[in-house]
Amino acid sequence: MNRTWAVVTVVTRNYLHFARVLAASVRRVHPEVPIVVCLVDELPSGFSAGDGLNILPAASLGIPQWRRFLFQYEPFELTCALKSFLLAHQLRTGTFDRLLYLDADIAVYSSLLPLIAALDQANILLTPQLAAPRSVSALDRWEADILDTGVYNGGFVGVKNSAAGLQMLDWWQTRVAQHCKRNINYVDQGWLNAVPAIFDGVHIERGAPFNLTPQNLHNCSVSRDASGQPMVDGRPLSFFHFVGIDPLQSATLSKASRRPLSEESPVVQELYNAYVRELHTRGLAPCTQLGYGHARLSDGSVIQESWRELIRLDHPALSAVEDPFAVSGKEFQKIARNEKIKINAGKIRRGFKQIAGFLPAWFLKSERP
Repeated sequence: MNRTWAVVTVVTRNYLHFARVLAASVRRVHPEVPIVVCLVDELPSGFSAGDGLNILPAASLGIPQWRRFLFQYEPFELTCALKSFLLAHQLRTGTFDRLLYLDADIAVYSSLLPLIAALDQANILLTPQLAAPRSVSALDRWEADILDTGVYNGGFVGVKNSAAGLQMLDWWQTRVAQHCKRNINYVDQGWLNAVPAIFDGVHIERGAPFNLTPQNLHNCSVSRDASGQPMVDGRPLSFFHFVGIDPLQSATLSKASRRPLSEESPVVQELYNAYVRELHTRGLAPCTQLGYGHARLSDGSVIQESWRELIRLDHPALSAVEDPFAVSGKEFQKIARNEKIKINAGKIRRGFKQIAGFLPAWFLKSERP
């Protein structure tokens, strides 16, 4: 049986240093495994992706109405929306029978082969954000937050080139085509809640060594063995997801952390510090300075969130526009301003109707001409 597999990720150019660190960490463990980096925006002339990365331009994924798709989301939402398209594209056009998607802010520390082996029997691999209760006696705030943002961590997904695997990706694509928003099922992640219920062959990997995150550190022991290998509950740490990391500060492990970094275990602190050092070494400063390449219209206007929403929701005045980036800032401002007036007027009318429900009939009659 063909056992060709690869690691894939999605990144914007100002986060390219994260992809470089991810790729380097994979190569240390699996030097022969292809790593495909889907790059959302173009690099400036003369700026190298570096580290021998296999760069796949997002524009080559064949997404219908690409320029509208690209415009409608801010960078974080866009990278999440592209995940399912990248996986499907690589399975259908590449030579891979298994793919592991890893967020760019992940570092690999030991073999990923147990996950590949799991795909012998499964079509889809997911990891839960929490694999054990944080508290039995009381509601934990993180548990409540996770129910809002998704039971499964979208930073890792494994998919086999099978009918069920491709069907799931097609389903996921349809949902994120216009609904990959932070406030709608938390971008692409919340949609994964339904996957085990509606698709065949879903394996949920609950082992702490896979996708260790700030959210699930509470109920596991992180140490090192005699050789220095990071261990989780006595098993080699496969990969750590540094979700929400801010490499320019050292107060907390992550923006999602609710305790100081100094209170984390010594090994976790060592992993954090080593990861931050490598981000700097692999170009944090120059990559960050690039900025996001699709933040402005062709006329130089900075794209506003309301303008993105006009495209995402197919506003009638813009529904026929193939390339929203070519629309002028003044035109977007005009449409957005008129839409805001309509929305405000609608709120006033609805508010009056609600108030009117509490007013006596004689008062309403006296107000009529």
